[in-house]
Amino acid sequence: GSMRKMDVSGYESRSNAVYTTLVRDFFLPQLALSTTARDRNLGKAVVSLIRMSDYSDVPICRAAIDDQLLEALHYAAAEGSRSHGNYLPALDVLGDLLSEDADSAVQMIVVFLSDGAPSDHTNMRCPHDVAVWQEADNYSLFFGRPRRDGRPPLQSCGMNAYECRAQLQRDVRQQCKEAVKQLFDQFGADRLRFHTVGFGPASEDFQVLQEMVAGRPRCSFQKLGLSANLLTSVLTSLTSTVTLMRTESGSHGLTLRAAKPRESAASFHERPHYISHYDGWHIYTGATLVSKKVVVEDKLVDQPLERNATGVAVMSKFFAQGAERLAFRCAEVGPETTSTSTSTPATSTSTSTASTTSTTSQKLVVVGFPLVAKESLHAERLLNAEFHKDMARTQARGERLALLFNRRAAVYFSSDEERAERTVHFAPCSIYEVLDANYEQGRAWILAEPSLEGRFCKWNNNGG
Repeated sequence: GSMRKMDVSGYESRSNAVYTTLVRDFFLPQLALSTTARDRNLGKAVVSLIRMSDYSDVPICRAAIDDQLLEALHYAAAEGSRSHGNYLPALDVLGDLLSEDADSAVQMIVVFLSDGAPSDHTNMRCPHDVAVWQEADNYSLFFGRPRRDGRPPLQSCGMNAYECRAQLQRDVRQQCKEAVKQLFDQFGADRLRFHTVGFGPASEDFQVLQEMVAGRPRCSFQKLGLSANLLTSVLTSLTSTVTLMRTESGSHGLTLRAAKPRESAASFHERPHYISHYDGWHIYTGATLVSKKVVVEDKLVDQPLERNATGVAVMSKFFAQGAERLAFRCAEVGPETTSTSTSTPATSTSTSTASTTSTTSQKLVVVGFPLVAKESLHAERLLNAEFHKDMARTQARGERLALLFNRRAAVYFSSDEERAERTVHFAPCSIYEVLDANYEQGRAWILAEPSLEGRFCKWNNNGG
């Protein structure tokens, strides 16, 4: 079929572009996660691949994300595409596959990609029992003439063949929309995400793909032209969604820690000059502060404390709670009067602490910007160094992408003022490793980031 056309820059064919980006930008990130799934308590994920043709087949069915899946994808890519891209058989097969999980609570995500409009109508017969989209075998029989491209004329039913052809296309469009509706009726919008992708020339009609998901929550339609870069962006976004789904699914099997006290609103809005363990702060200085690390080029490296800082302090009561973590006030601290700057290298992981440490009679003050420390809600992750490191790396990758976005978007801004207003940044993370007898093994990690001043409205949930 048309997926064999060689019109995607840098790839042998449309099909080659799709399979290459699918492996590189969608499955390889999931495979990397799967290698640490046991430590990160990620939910299990399985993959099926449905190929559209006259009759759809399933070369990959409910396969785990591992090296064997990649081999199967490479094999499917080598087979290439063939025949027409019929939507309805693929939707029928999809319904059968998803029905195997009808009685479970698993989350489902469907990526429905095509390089053109459905071809189902070409094999259908009009109300007059004529396949009006098929080429005529005998020109004289239908008094036809070759079409502009030199191909034989289409069959005529002897009535209004043009209207019959248009009606068949409308029938296919309606059946596709109805098939997707039935899936949502069966599984619900809380379990099913459906994303349609049009990867073909700008002149192609992707109205059916768009209408299949129109108005449905957590669904999307993307028209990409023949840009492999845009396809990469879409698949990268979708694999992030899958990662979130696996993370949330894995969290269901984790152990919630005992409830911690919450800080009052009045206390939270205070910005004390002095920091003392008498006021509920856990203070780590000297030998109790092992290290401070930041992520540079995806690696954790030592980072000095702020000028004049000699330690870090974390409030014992949290002020906010998210889906996975608690947030605490935090700050680097130092003596009230200091004439020299100290530089204490750092290392380690993330999330916050809870316990007393250094009991110093010396008055300590906040040094640098106020921070927010994050601590896991789940016991299994509280002292899991890799969990916290992954969080910090994710934040650093987000900042790299934000800087790339800013550079590309800059050409669309008419002034420096507009550019400054629309610049995107991810807050940088630091990881403090501390010694604390109140934690198992006497050690804990604090993942901290700068505290943002002001009132903010969160327009999306963790599912986007």
